[in-house]
Amino acid sequence: AARYLRTWSRGAVDVTLVEPDEAFVSCPLSNLVVAGYRQMADITLPYDTLVSRHGVRHVRDTVTAIDPAARTVRLASGGTLPYDRLILSPGVEMQ
Repeated sequence: AARYLRTWSRGAVDVTLVEPDEAFVSCPLSNLVVAGYRQMADITLPYDTLVSRHGVRHVRDTVTAIDPAARTVRLASGGTLPYDRLILSPGVEMQ
């Protein structure tokens, strides 16, 4: 979503991704790893690409609370981030 918001808005929308990990692992492609057709590295995409190619800000942290009235999110590190629009994408935890 972050990439497409930046691309489709032609950079007019500032996008901040709050995610503690440095890379995204594609769950839909994980079956290819299980079947032996791909390696984990093939389905692991670093967030640095979103930053360098698309101008997405990556905050390595976790959201612990949302204040809709103040339009802020609280981070595990103790900080807060303001927002105009918020997309929640909790994802899944691969073990």
